[in-house]
Amino acid sequence: MAEEKPEELTIDQLKKKDKDATTLLIVLAITYSVCLIGFLIFKPLMVGIFLPLFLVTGLPIVLGRKKVREEWKKRENIV
Repeated sequence: MAEEKPEELTIDQLKKKDKDATTLLIVLAITYSVCLIGFLIFKPLMVGIFLPLFLVTGLPIVLGRKKVREEWKKRENIV
C-alpha cells in the first residue's frame, strides 16, 4: 500500500497520523530505555548493536511526524 502524502490527507487523518507517530515514539523510547538498562547491566557491548537499530527505526517516524505537523499547522493558518 502506497503511503499518502500529507497534502492529500484530511485534518482528521493528519491528527490520527500525528497521534499514532507520537505513540510509536513513546513505545520506542520505553523499549530503548529498558534495553539500555538491561544491556548495561548484563552485556555492555550489545548497546553498540542496538543503538543504531533504534535510530534507524525512530528517525523515519520523527521525520514523518514533522511533515504531518507542518502540514497541519499550514492548514490551521489558512483557516
